[in-house]
Order: sequence, then structure tokens, then C-alpha cells
Amino acid sequence: MKIAVALIYAALLAGCTSTTTTTTTTARATDTSQNVIPIAISAPLDASGPVDVTATLNRLRAENGRGPLAEDPRLSTAARDYAALMARTGHFSHTGPSGSTFGQRARAAGYPCPRAENIAFGPMSDAQVIANWMTSPGHRRNILLRDARDFGFGSVDDKFVLILGRGC
Repeated sequence: MKIAVALIYAALLAGCTSTTTTTTTTARATDTSQNVIPIAISAPLDASGPVDVTATLNRLRAENGRGPLAEDPRLSTAARDYAALMARTGHFSHTGPSGSTFGQRARAAGYPCPRAENIAFGPMSDAQVIANWMTSPGHRRNILLRDARDFGFGSVDDKFVLILGRGC
């Protein structure tokens, strides 16, 4: 009888599946304010669906001992406009076709203290882009900057831009 109950219970549990599967990897990155710090990376295995960019960035930052970011509409405007420019022209660089920098683009949108920019291209979802950035040392470092307080995110077609700001 106990075996029959155990088998039924096991069969019921086998039917339960989690809708979110994550993997966690530990990497090491250099931080200018401290020598070397361990960084945990937690990215969804199935990153094809819609994602709340703010929640995802803040989850990744919290997992790594960083404070939360707030979306700033000025940075989002600069990010979206630059993604649109890259999509329209086929240009892909941190330096704009006219020679502009991410800092100049953020200040032109009214944000005074830009700190870093991540860009990406390809047929990906927002979640896949963020997961890919977290596997790249430079992009991950930007997302986890200790002094970052604000962000803006924009995507147009297959171009993605994240701008981080210091919140001054």
C-alpha cells in the first residue's frame, strides 16, 4: 500500500513543471572601486518571451549586491532614438554616424550624468539581449556599476540600446 501511494505521489509530482527555469553561474570581474569581486549571473534559459526590463535589471543587480535602477524617460528617449537611427541606417557602433557619443546623446535628451552604454543587434528578445550582456564581461560590468542609479532602454527592429546614468 505504501508503495502504491508513493508511486501515485511521484506521478503527480512529475506532472508539475516550473514555468521559469534559471541557471546560475559565478564569474569574476574587476571593479575599479574594489580589486576583484565575485559576481553571480542568473539568466533565464528560455528568454524568448516578454520581459520587464526594470525588474530584470534590478533582480540581476540585487543578486550581485547592487542597488536598484530607476528608468529615466530621458535616457529611454536617447536609447530608443539611437536604436532607431542604427536600425534605419544599418550603423552599429557606440559612436554615432555623425561622431556623437552616448554621453552627448543622453545630454541632448536632457540627462546630465550618463555613465555607460550597452548596444546589441540581432533577432533577439529583450530578455535574450540582457542575458547575453550578462555573459559579456564589459556589458555585465556596465549593468552592475556601483554608481549607476538610472537607466534607459530602447529597441527598434533588431537594434538594442541600454544607457546607464549616475542620477546626479
